[in-house]
Amino acid sequence: LGPTTRCGSGPSAPPRYEQRQLRRGPQRLGDMGPFDREQGHSKYIRGVSQDGRARARFGRQAQTVLAPSAFEPSDVDHLRPKAQLTLDWAHGYNGTAPGCLFWVSDTEFVFPLARLGIVQSLDPPKQRFFMGHTSTILCLTYCEASNLCASGQKDQKGEGGPFVCIWSPSDCGLRTVLAFHQARVLAVGFSSDGQRVFSLGGSEDKGHIFAVWKDFVSGIQPRYDKDKVLPLVLREPTCQSSAGKVPAFAMSVRPGLANTGVNVRPPEMVAIYDAGCGDRAGALLHFWTVTEHGGQIDAKSNMATFNELRPRSILHCSWSPCGKRCYVCADNGVFYVFEGSVSTLRVAVSNGPLGVAVEVPGFGFAMLGRGDGMLYLGGPILPKGMACPRFDKTAAQTQELGRSMRQSQKSMESAAAAASWLTTVPLQDIG
Repeated sequence: LGPTTRCGSGPSAPPRYEQRQLRRGPQRLGDMGPFDREQGHSKYIRGVSQDGRARARFGRQAQTVLAPSAFEPSDVDHLRPKAQLTLDWAHGYNGTAPGCLFWVSDTEFVFPLARLGIVQSLDPPKQRFFMGHTSTILCLTYCEASNLCASGQKDQKGEGGPFVCIWSPSDCGLRTVLAFHQARVLAVGFSSDGQRVFSLGGSEDKGHIFAVWKDFVSGIQPRYDKDKVLPLVLREPTCQSSAGKVPAFAMSVRPGLANTGVNVRPPEMVAIYDAGCGDRAGALLHFWTVTEHGGQIDAKSNMATFNELRPRSILHCSWSPCGKRCYVCADNGVFYVFEGSVSTLRVAVSNGPLGVAVEVPGFGFAMLGRGDGMLYLGGPILPKGMACPRFDKTAAQTQELGRSMRQSQKSMESAAAAASWLTTVPLQDIG
Protein backbone atom coordinates (compact mmCIF):
# COMPACT_ATOMS: atom_id res chain seq x y z
CA LEU A 1 0.00 0.00 0.00
CA GLY A 2 1.14 3.53 -0.68
CA PRO A 3 0.84 6.58 1.56
CA THR A 4 -2.22 6.38 3.81
CA THR A 5 -3.42 9.92 2.97
CA ARG A 6 -4.39 11.51 -0.30
CA CYS A 7 -3.92 14.96 -1.73
CA GLY A 8 -5.24 17.66 0.58
CA SER A 9 -5.31 15.57 3.78
CA GLY A 10 -3.26 16.05 6.92
CA PRO A 11 0.29 14.86 7.64
CA SER A 12 0.71 11.24 6.74
CA ALA A 13 2.52 8.39 8.43
CA PRO A 14 5.59 6.91 6.76
CA PRO A 15 4.45 5.20 3.55
CA ARG A 16 4.02 1.44 3.53
CA TYR A 17 4.59 -0.56 0.39
CA GLU A 18 3.84 -4.01 -0.92
CA GLN A 19 6.35 -6.12 -2.81
CA ARG A 20 5.20 -9.11 -4.82
CA GLN A 21 5.28 -10.61 -8.27
CA LEU A 22 2.49 -9.69 -10.69
CA ARG A 23 0.31 -12.61 -11.71
CA ARG A 24 -2.55 -12.87 -14.14
CA GLY A 25 -5.39 -15.29 -14.65
CA PRO A 26 -5.68 -17.86 -17.41
CA GLN A 27 -6.35 -16.57 -20.88
CA ARG A 28 -8.12 -19.73 -21.98
CA LEU A 29 -9.18 -23.14 -20.66
CA GLY A 30 -5.86 -24.74 -21.60
CA ASP A 31 -3.89 -22.20 -19.55
CA MET A 32 -4.97 -23.37 -16.10
CA GLY A 33 -1.75 -22.55 -14.29
CA PRO A 34 0.75 -24.72 -12.41
CA PHE A 35 -0.48 -28.07 -11.05
CA ASP A 36 -0.53 -28.65 -7.29
CA ARG A 37 0.51 -32.29 -6.79
CA GLU A 38 -0.61 -32.42 -3.15
CA GLN A 39 -4.06 -30.87 -3.69
CA GLY A 40 -4.57 -32.51 -7.08
CA HIS A 41 -5.81 -29.41 -8.91
CA SER A 42 -4.59 -26.23 -10.52
CA LYS A 43 -4.36 -23.04 -8.47
CA TYR A 44 -7.18 -21.72 -10.71
CA ILE A 45 -9.48 -24.69 -9.94
CA ARG A 46 -11.18 -25.14 -6.57
CA GLY A 47 -13.38 -27.88 -5.14
CA VAL A 48 -13.05 -30.84 -7.54
CA SER A 49 -15.91 -33.27 -6.77
CA GLN A 50 -16.07 -37.03 -7.23
CA ASP A 51 -18.04 -36.71 -10.47
CA GLY A 52 -15.45 -34.37 -12.01
CA ARG A 53 -17.24 -31.10 -11.38
CA ALA A 54 -15.02 -28.18 -10.44
CA ARG A 55 -15.17 -24.44 -9.88
CA ALA A 56 -12.71 -22.73 -12.22
CA ARG A 57 -11.79 -19.05 -12.40
CA PHE A 58 -11.58 -17.53 -15.87
CA GLY A 59 -10.34 -13.96 -15.64
CA ARG A 60 -12.51 -12.19 -13.07
CA GLN A 61 -15.37 -14.74 -13.04
CA ALA A 62 -15.76 -18.21 -11.52
CA GLN A 63 -17.71 -20.90 -13.38
CA THR A 64 -18.49 -24.58 -13.03
CA VAL A 65 -16.76 -26.88 -15.50
CA LEU A 66 -17.09 -30.61 -16.21
CA ALA A 67 -14.29 -32.93 -17.18
CA PRO A 68 -14.67 -34.89 -20.47
CA SER A 69 -16.21 -38.37 -20.09
CA ALA A 70 -12.98 -40.12 -21.04
CA PHE A 71 -10.75 -37.83 -18.97
CA GLU A 72 -8.21 -39.43 -16.63
CA PRO A 73 -6.19 -37.22 -14.27
CA SER A 74 -2.46 -37.13 -14.84
CA ASP A 75 0.40 -35.27 -13.25
CA VAL A 76 2.32 -35.07 -16.54
CA ASP A 77 -0.03 -34.17 -19.40
CA HIS A 78 -0.64 -30.60 -18.26
CA LEU A 79 2.94 -29.72 -17.39
CA ARG A 80 4.62 -27.06 -19.48
CA PRO A 81 7.30 -28.50 -21.80
CA LYS A 82 10.88 -27.76 -20.80
CA ALA A 83 11.47 -25.54 -23.82
CA GLN A 84 10.73 -21.97 -24.76
CA LEU A 85 11.18 -19.61 -27.67
CA THR A 86 13.83 -16.90 -27.50
CA LEU A 87 12.93 -13.53 -29.02
CA ASP A 88 15.67 -12.44 -31.39
CA TRP A 89 14.25 -9.38 -33.20
CA ALA A 90 10.99 -7.45 -33.19
CA HIS A 91 9.76 -5.43 -36.20
CA GLY A 92 7.29 -2.55 -36.07
CA TYR A 93 6.07 0.24 -33.77
CA ASN A 94 2.91 0.99 -31.77
CA GLY A 95 1.14 3.50 -33.99
CA THR A 96 -1.38 4.23 -31.23
CA ALA A 97 1.41 5.48 -28.93
CA PRO A 98 2.34 8.96 -30.24
CA GLY A 99 5.67 10.52 -29.32
CA CYS A 100 7.04 7.42 -27.59
CA LEU A 101 10.51 7.11 -29.14
CA PHE A 102 13.44 8.40 -27.06
CA TRP A 103 17.21 8.35 -27.36
CA VAL A 104 18.81 6.81 -24.26
CA SER A 105 22.41 7.17 -25.49
CA ASP A 106 24.32 8.22 -28.59
CA THR A 107 23.66 4.85 -30.25
CA GLU A 108 20.52 3.49 -28.53
CA PHE A 109 16.86 4.44 -28.51
CA VAL A 110 13.76 2.98 -26.86
CA PHE A 111 10.22 2.55 -28.24
CA PRO A 112 7.11 0.36 -27.65
CA LEU A 113 5.89 -2.49 -29.82
CA ALA A 114 2.80 -4.50 -28.82
CA ARG A 115 3.48 -5.36 -25.16
CA LEU A 116 7.27 -5.02 -25.49
CA GLY A 117 9.57 -2.16 -24.57
CA ILE A 118 12.43 -2.32 -27.07
CA VAL A 119 15.88 -0.82 -26.60
CA GLN A 120 17.53 -0.83 -30.01
CA SER A 121 21.23 -0.34 -30.63
CA LEU A 122 22.53 0.99 -33.94
CA ASP A 123 26.13 -0.14 -33.66
CA PRO A 124 26.15 -3.08 -33.51
CA PRO A 125 22.50 -3.60 -34.58
CA LYS A 126 20.76 -5.50 -31.78
CA GLN A 127 17.76 -5.26 -29.49
CA ARG A 128 17.02 -5.71 -25.80
CA PHE A 129 13.48 -6.37 -24.61
CA PHE A 130 11.48 -5.36 -21.57
CA MET A 131 8.73 -7.96 -21.08
CA GLY A 132 6.99 -6.75 -17.94
CA HIS A 133 3.66 -5.84 -19.57
CA THR A 134 0.68 -8.13 -20.02
CA SER A 135 -1.15 -6.07 -22.67
CA THR A 136 -0.45 -3.49 -25.38
CA ILE A 137 1.73 -0.55 -24.32
CA LEU A 138 -0.11 2.74 -24.93
CA CYS A 139 2.52 5.21 -23.68
CA LEU A 140 6.22 5.32 -22.90
CA THR A 141 8.67 7.95 -21.69
CA TYR A 142 12.32 8.20 -20.65
CA CYS A 143 14.08 10.26 -17.96
CA GLU A 144 17.71 11.12 -18.56
CA ALA A 145 18.29 12.22 -14.95
CA SER A 146 17.38 8.80 -13.48
CA ASN A 147 18.04 6.68 -16.60
CA LEU A 148 14.62 5.06 -16.17
CA CYS A 149 11.70 4.39 -18.49
CA ALA A 150 8.01 4.47 -17.61
CA SER A 151 5.43 2.69 -19.76
CA GLY A 152 1.68 2.21 -19.36
CA GLN A 153 -0.64 -0.38 -20.82
CA LYS A 154 -4.31 -0.98 -21.48
CA ASP A 155 -6.45 -3.34 -19.43
CA GLN A 156 -5.53 -6.98 -19.78
CA LYS A 157 -7.92 -9.85 -20.21
CA GLY A 158 -8.50 -11.78 -17.04
CA GLU A 159 -7.42 -10.76 -13.55
CA GLY A 160 -5.72 -7.51 -12.70
CA GLY A 161 -5.90 -4.25 -14.59
CA PRO A 162 -3.71 -1.69 -16.35
CA PHE A 163 -0.52 -0.52 -14.69
CA VAL A 164 2.62 1.54 -15.20
CA CYS A 165 6.05 -0.12 -15.23
CA ILE A 166 9.17 1.73 -14.11
CA TRP A 167 12.14 -0.04 -15.65
CA SER A 168 15.77 0.46 -16.61
CA PRO A 169 16.74 0.51 -20.31
CA SER A 170 20.27 -0.59 -19.34
CA ASP A 171 19.25 -4.11 -18.30
CA CYS A 172 15.48 -4.03 -19.03
CA GLY A 173 14.90 -4.85 -15.38
CA LEU A 174 11.57 -4.00 -13.73
CA ARG A 175 11.94 -1.67 -10.73
CA THR A 176 8.42 -0.56 -9.75
CA VAL A 177 4.81 -1.19 -10.73
CA LEU A 178 2.19 1.55 -10.31
CA ALA A 179 -1.15 -0.29 -10.23
CA PHE A 180 -3.89 2.30 -9.78
CA HIS A 181 -5.66 3.37 -12.98
CA GLN A 182 -8.72 1.70 -14.49
CA ALA A 183 -9.34 0.63 -18.12
CA ARG A 184 -6.09 2.05 -19.62
CA VAL A 185 -3.05 4.21 -18.95
CA LEU A 186 -3.00 6.89 -21.65
CA ALA A 187 0.06 9.01 -20.83
CA VAL A 188 3.07 9.03 -18.50
CA GLY A 189 5.84 11.51 -17.77
CA PHE A 190 8.79 12.13 -15.43
CA SER A 191 9.67 15.34 -13.64
CA SER A 192 12.93 16.82 -14.88
CA ASP A 193 14.86 15.51 -11.85
CA GLY A 194 13.29 12.05 -12.09
CA GLN A 195 11.84 12.21 -8.56
CA ARG A 196 8.21 12.18 -9.64
CA VAL A 197 6.08 10.30 -12.14
CA PHE A 198 2.88 11.71 -13.65
CA SER A 199 0.28 9.35 -15.09
CA LEU A 200 -3.10 9.75 -16.76
CA GLY A 201 -5.58 6.92 -17.10
CA GLY A 202 -9.21 5.85 -16.98
CA SER A 203 -12.15 5.54 -19.34
CA GLU A 204 -14.65 7.83 -21.03
CA ASP A 205 -17.49 6.22 -19.07
CA LYS A 206 -16.04 6.59 -15.57
CA GLY A 207 -13.69 9.49 -16.21
CA HIS A 208 -9.91 9.91 -16.12
CA ILE A 209 -7.52 10.51 -13.23
CA PHE A 210 -4.31 12.56 -13.23
CA ALA A 211 -1.95 11.03 -10.65
CA VAL A 212 1.35 12.13 -9.12
CA TRP A 213 3.78 9.55 -7.70
CA LYS A 214 6.87 10.11 -5.55
CA ASP A 215 9.24 7.87 -3.57
CA PHE A 216 8.69 5.12 -6.12
CA VAL A 217 12.25 3.74 -6.28
CA SER A 218 14.53 5.29 -3.66
CA GLY A 219 14.96 4.03 -0.10
CA ILE A 220 13.33 0.64 -0.68
CA GLN A 221 15.21 -2.57 0.06
CA PRO A 222 14.64 -5.05 -2.77
CA ARG A 223 13.23 -8.50 -2.08
CA TYR A 224 14.34 -11.63 -3.86
CA ASP A 225 12.66 -14.85 -4.92
CA LYS A 226 15.03 -17.56 -6.18
CA ASP A 227 17.67 -14.93 -7.06
CA LYS A 228 15.06 -12.83 -8.91
CA VAL A 229 14.39 -9.27 -7.75
CA LEU A 230 10.70 -8.73 -7.01
CA PRO A 231 9.32 -5.36 -8.15
CA LEU A 232 7.98 -2.77 -5.77
CA VAL A 233 4.19 -2.47 -6.22
CA LEU A 234 2.44 0.82 -5.35
CA ARG A 235 -1.34 0.97 -5.43
CA GLU A 236 -2.06 4.52 -4.27
CA PRO A 237 -0.56 7.70 -5.79
CA THR A 238 0.76 10.54 -3.68
CA CYS A 239 -1.83 12.85 -5.25
CA GLN A 240 -4.75 12.31 -7.60
CA SER A 241 -7.25 14.58 -9.30
CA SER A 242 -10.10 14.14 -11.76
CA ALA A 243 -9.21 14.90 -15.38
CA GLY A 244 -12.68 14.67 -16.91
CA LYS A 245 -14.19 12.17 -19.33
CA VAL A 246 -12.50 13.42 -22.52
CA PRO A 247 -9.30 11.41 -23.04
CA ALA A 248 -5.84 12.85 -23.67
CA PHE A 249 -3.25 10.63 -25.35
CA ALA A 250 0.05 12.43 -24.77
CA MET A 251 1.89 14.35 -22.07
CA SER A 252 4.74 16.89 -22.05
CA VAL A 253 6.45 17.93 -18.80
CA ARG A 254 8.05 21.34 -18.37
CA PRO A 255 11.82 21.39 -17.73
CA GLY A 256 12.88 22.08 -14.17
CA LEU A 257 13.09 25.64 -12.89
CA ALA A 258 15.60 27.02 -10.42
CA ASN A 259 14.62 26.82 -6.75
CA THR A 260 12.97 29.98 -5.45
CA GLY A 261 14.05 29.46 -1.85
CA VAL A 262 15.53 27.10 0.71
CA ASN A 263 13.80 23.70 0.69
CA VAL A 264 11.18 25.05 -1.71
CA ARG A 265 10.46 22.97 -4.79
CA PRO A 266 9.34 25.12 -7.72
CA PRO A 267 5.95 24.26 -9.23
CA GLU A 268 5.88 21.81 -12.11
CA MET A 269 3.67 22.14 -15.16
CA VAL A 270 2.42 19.28 -17.33
CA ALA A 271 0.65 19.68 -20.68
CA ILE A 272 -1.74 16.91 -21.68
CA TYR A 273 -3.27 16.89 -25.17
CA ASP A 274 -5.19 14.75 -27.65
CA ALA A 275 -2.24 14.15 -30.04
CA GLY A 276 -4.69 13.72 -32.92
CA CYS A 277 -5.83 10.34 -31.58
CA GLY A 278 -9.25 11.12 -30.16
CA ASP A 279 -12.65 10.86 -31.86
CA ARG A 280 -13.78 14.12 -30.30
CA ALA A 281 -14.11 17.12 -32.66
CA GLY A 282 -12.17 19.92 -30.99
CA ALA A 283 -8.72 20.33 -29.53
CA LEU A 284 -7.95 19.13 -26.01
CA LEU A 285 -5.11 20.92 -24.23
CA HIS A 286 -4.91 21.22 -20.46
CA PHE A 287 -2.06 22.54 -18.33
CA TRP A 288 -1.63 20.86 -14.95
CA THR A 289 0.27 22.73 -12.22
CA VAL A 290 1.76 20.56 -9.46
CA THR A 291 2.85 22.31 -6.26
CA GLU A 292 4.16 21.09 -2.91
CA HIS A 293 3.77 22.88 0.42
CA GLY A 294 4.68 21.36 3.76
CA GLY A 295 4.98 17.89 2.28
CA GLN A 296 1.51 18.09 0.70
CA ILE A 297 1.21 17.87 -3.09
CA ASP A 298 -1.59 19.59 -4.96
CA ALA A 299 -2.47 19.34 -8.68
CA LYS A 300 -4.74 21.79 -10.49
CA SER A 301 -5.73 22.01 -14.15
CA ASN A 302 -6.34 24.98 -16.46
CA MET A 303 -7.85 24.67 -19.93
CA ALA A 304 -5.83 26.29 -22.71
CA THR A 305 -7.10 29.62 -24.00
CA PHE A 306 -6.53 30.07 -27.75
CA ASN A 307 -8.42 33.37 -28.22
CA GLU A 308 -8.29 33.04 -32.03
CA LEU A 309 -7.57 30.35 -34.64
CA ARG A 310 -8.66 27.51 -32.39
CA PRO A 311 -7.60 24.16 -33.93
CA ARG A 312 -9.49 20.88 -34.08
CA SER A 313 -6.58 18.81 -32.77
CA ILE A 314 -3.27 19.32 -30.93
CA LEU A 315 -0.50 17.24 -32.49
CA HIS A 316 2.59 18.10 -30.44
CA CYS A 317 3.73 20.09 -27.38
CA SER A 318 7.25 21.04 -26.31
CA TRP A 319 8.79 23.54 -23.90
CA SER A 320 11.39 26.26 -24.10
CA PRO A 321 14.70 25.38 -22.39
CA CYS A 322 13.91 27.93 -19.66
CA GLY A 323 10.48 26.36 -19.11
CA LYS A 324 8.55 29.64 -19.40
CA ARG A 325 6.88 28.95 -22.78
CA CYS A 326 5.07 25.99 -24.27
CA TYR A 327 5.17 25.47 -28.04
CA VAL A 328 2.10 23.84 -29.55
CA CYS A 329 1.56 22.42 -33.06
CA ALA A 330 -1.93 21.86 -34.44
CA ASP A 331 -3.79 20.32 -37.37
CA ASN A 332 -4.49 23.76 -38.88
CA GLY A 333 -0.76 24.38 -39.52
CA VAL A 334 -0.50 27.06 -36.82
CA PHE A 335 2.40 27.36 -34.38
CA TYR A 336 1.17 28.54 -30.95
CA VAL A 337 3.21 29.93 -28.08
CA PHE A 338 1.66 29.62 -24.62
CA GLU A 339 2.70 31.39 -21.46
CA GLY A 340 0.82 29.81 -18.60
CA SER A 341 -2.42 28.58 -20.16
CA VAL A 342 -2.92 31.54 -22.54
CA SER A 343 -1.77 31.73 -26.15
CA THR A 344 0.41 34.84 -26.62
CA LEU A 345 1.57 34.21 -30.21
CA ARG A 346 0.12 32.41 -33.23
CA VAL A 347 2.03 31.96 -36.48
CA ALA A 348 0.48 30.22 -39.50
CA VAL A 349 3.36 28.08 -40.74
CA SER A 350 2.06 25.27 -42.96
CA ASN A 351 -0.88 24.80 -45.31
CA GLY A 352 -1.34 21.35 -43.77
CA PRO A 353 -0.98 19.96 -40.25
CA LEU A 354 2.14 21.02 -38.32
CA GLY A 355 3.61 17.93 -36.70
CA VAL A 356 6.56 19.00 -34.53
CA ALA A 357 8.15 22.23 -33.26
CA VAL A 358 11.16 22.49 -30.96
CA GLU A 359 13.45 25.28 -29.85
CA VAL A 360 17.13 24.56 -30.51
CA PRO A 361 19.37 26.54 -28.11
CA GLY A 362 21.70 28.87 -29.94
CA PHE A 363 19.95 28.34 -33.28
CA GLY A 364 16.24 29.05 -33.22
CA PHE A 365 13.21 26.91 -34.04
CA ALA A 366 12.78 23.79 -36.13
CA MET A 367 9.31 22.74 -37.28
CA LEU A 368 8.22 19.84 -39.43
CA GLY A 369 5.09 19.70 -41.56
CA ARG A 370 2.98 16.58 -41.30
CA GLY A 371 2.62 15.18 -44.78
CA ASP A 372 3.95 18.11 -46.84
CA GLY A 373 7.62 17.10 -46.73
CA MET A 374 8.73 20.55 -45.57
CA LEU A 375 11.11 21.62 -42.81
CA TYR A 376 10.50 25.10 -41.40
CA LEU A 377 13.34 26.95 -39.69
CA GLY A 378 12.68 29.97 -37.51
CA GLY A 379 15.08 32.53 -36.10
CA PRO A 380 16.00 32.71 -32.41
CA ILE A 381 13.76 35.76 -31.78
CA LEU A 382 10.03 35.16 -32.05
CA PRO A 383 8.04 37.61 -34.22
CA LYS A 384 5.90 40.20 -32.49
CA GLY A 385 2.13 40.39 -32.79
CA MET A 386 -0.72 38.37 -31.40
CA ALA A 387 -1.79 36.75 -34.68
CA CYS A 388 0.02 36.16 -37.95
CA PRO A 389 -2.01 35.13 -41.04
CA ARG A 390 -0.80 32.33 -43.26
CA PHE A 391 1.72 33.62 -45.79
CA ASP A 392 2.61 32.50 -49.30
CA LYS A 393 5.76 32.90 -51.36
CA THR A 394 4.66 35.88 -53.47
CA ALA A 395 3.80 39.34 -52.19
CA ALA A 396 0.65 39.42 -54.33
CA GLN A 397 -0.69 36.29 -52.67
CA THR A 398 0.11 37.70 -49.24
CA GLN A 399 -1.72 40.94 -50.05
CA GLU A 400 -4.73 39.05 -51.37
CA LEU A 401 -4.81 36.96 -48.21
CA GLY A 402 -4.66 40.11 -46.14
CA ARG A 403 -7.60 41.67 -47.99
CA SER A 404 -9.69 38.54 -47.69
CA MET A 405 -9.11 38.38 -43.94
CA ARG A 406 -9.62 42.18 -43.59
CA GLN A 407 -6.42 42.51 -41.64
CA SER A 408 -5.36 45.84 -40.17
CA GLN A 409 -2.06 47.52 -41.10
CA LYS A 410 -0.55 46.37 -37.81
CA SER A 411 -1.46 42.75 -38.50
CA MET A 412 0.05 42.97 -41.99
CA GLU A 413 3.30 44.17 -40.47
CA SER A 414 3.19 41.17 -38.14
CA ALA A 415 2.62 38.88 -41.14
CA ALA A 416 5.63 40.35 -42.93
CA ALA A 417 7.73 39.85 -39.80
CA ALA A 418 6.61 36.22 -39.59
CA ALA A 419 7.44 35.59 -43.24
CA SER A 420 10.96 36.97 -42.78
CA TRP A 421 11.36 35.02 -39.53
CA LEU A 422 10.57 31.66 -41.17
CA THR A 423 12.52 29.74 -43.81
CA THR A 424 11.03 26.80 -45.72
CA VAL A 425 13.29 23.91 -46.73
CA PRO A 426 12.04 20.86 -48.73
CA LEU A 427 13.23 17.66 -47.05
CA GLN A 428 14.48 16.23 -50.35
CA ASP A 429 16.98 19.10 -50.55
CA ILE A 430 18.60 18.18 -47.22
CA GLY A 431 21.84 16.25 -47.51
